Amino acid sequence: MNGSAHPRSLIPAAQYLRMSDEHQRYSIANQTAAIARYAEQRGFEIVQTYADEGRTGLRRKGRRALNALLDDVRAKTFQFKALLILDVSRWGRYQNYDESAAYEFMCWEAGIDVRFCVEPFENDGSPGSSIVKHIKRIMAGEYVRELSDRLRRAKKLQAQLGHHTGSAVVFGIRRELITHEGRTRQILQAGERKAITTDRIRLVLGPAEEIATVREIFRLFVRRRLNHEAIARRLIKEGRPHPTAGPWTGAKVRRVLVDEIYTGVVFYGKTWQYLKSPPKRTARSSWIKVQELPPIVPKRLFNEAKAIFDATTARLSNDEIAERLRRCLAEQGRLTAAILIRCPYTPSIHTLERRFGGLNAAYAYIGYEPSKYAKNRGRGGTRWDEAAALAKLQDLHAEHGFISGLLINSTRGVPSAKAYRIHFGSLLTAYARAGLNTPLDRSEYVRAGAKRAGRGVNGRAPNVRPPRKPSVLRNAAGARFSNEELVGFLRRLLEKHGYLNECMIQLDHTIPTATYFRKRFGTLLAAYGAAGYVSTQTEVLRLAAARRSPLAVETDSRLA
Repeated sequence: MNGSAHPRSLIPAAQYLRMSDEHQRYSIANQTAAIARYAEQRGFEIVQTYADEGRTGLRRKGRRALNALLDDVRAKTFQFKALLILDVSRWGRYQNYDESAAYEFMCWEAGIDVRFCVEPFENDGSPGSSIVKHIKRIMAGEYVRELSDRLRRAKKLQAQLGHHTGSAVVFGIRRELITHEGRTRQILQAGERKAITTDRIRLVLGPAEEIATVREIFRLFVRRRLNHEAIARRLIKEGRPHPTAGPWTGAKVRRVLVDEIYTGVVFYGKTWQYLKSPPKRTARSSWIKVQELPPIVPKRLFNEAKAIFDATTARLSNDEIAERLRRCLAEQGRLTAAILIRCPYTPSIHTLERRFGGLNAAYAYIGYEPSKYAKNRGRGGTRWDEAAALAKLQDLHAEHGFISGLLINSTRGVPSAKAYRIHFGSLLTAYARAGLNTPLDRSEYVRAGAKRAGRGVNGRAPNVRPPRKPSVLRNAAGARFSNEELVGFLRRLLEKHGYLNECMIQLDHTIPTATYFRKRFGTLLAAYGAAGYVSTQTEVLRLAAARRSPLAVETDSRLA
């Protein structure tokens, strides 16, 4: 059959396209052209296209087009009789050579004829074509394995020569681009890459203010014995910027404390990953010292921080945690969330809640009975009326026919789901105390939520996510918003509602997202302060408690 065949006699066919990375920008177009020539010569008509752009062929995970194709094959919802692919390697370069054969068999079983358009054999099932096809599958897998080995050896050699072969760097360190002759070209900013392949990258110290911040973090952790969260709050209060998006957090502080690069040594090969397999830690003896930097903190200070960190992050048993809680109780005379947050040797509040089911359960484990006044207060100091809180759960369940953490958090006048977890130990316990007919097994509870999401809740269409807020990055003139314009947006919301919070910003699609405000002002609290609203977390919590229903009353001034 040739290209002059009558259109009704053409065989409907789909085409599958795949390119590995963004540098192969013309690969999809080339594949489409080659498949079109094959279809014209063989009497096929392309009626559907499945394309995976920038997807590796090592595994099926992440290849949405291939997964969609196989789903259509299983469900028999396809409208074509043949599948055209450029060559065997487009299916994938799997290390298990039978994987691509399994996908081809699924198509054959559904009555779909799989054709490889530029291979030197006809995929007709004959012994000769089957042998050549299997060899091609092995060659496709071997190609990527050998390429991976060559790249790994090249990176190892570059590391031994003192060049940085990674991408991102830690706080206080910068990447310096140098020529092949060793001359400095420029300092690379976050997200920038070298443009000339012969150039190399080495690490240098960052700005003086970042170096001073790193030293301050180690001093506060070792000398003052502040925990990660307390250090992060102090850095935010002092206005110390962080180069990545968002303000300082406990996780970012921890990242600084555990990195040995601040002692002046740079290692390569701490982890090992082969062909998209999960990364594995390697023995320290196999690490490669890339270069040496001027130390930011002394080795002795780093070792002291490491010893404190290891002592506080070790996997403790319940009895070991209880012993630390008793020690803190003996020193302070009482236990509260605020005392435990400041204590340097007790686990975090999150750990206690996860291990024991709540702070009150942890207190009961060590035989400590807090006062009734303290027991009926949440972490932020707001007083709890337990009977009213349970009554709110009953009202929600009666109104909607179900209860969930998302529903609780989206309803004004009701304590947050986290507050229920802290007070009762878990949401399921709170539901049981309220007498609600909910599954007591967590897996059944999760399955019930998934089933509701599948058929639609509150009038929402099944399997349809609510639209995300669009990114509003420029004003009507096409310029980036100024700080004055952003402050004006917040003042408008403040005049309309009388207060500000992140949910309010996210729901207004005419202004940038909350993340945009964080990047511009450092924190949302700083943006609130610029707009004339309160600028401290304590005031925000106090005002939020005042807006709630009678469940939360005026915050105790001693706890605030």
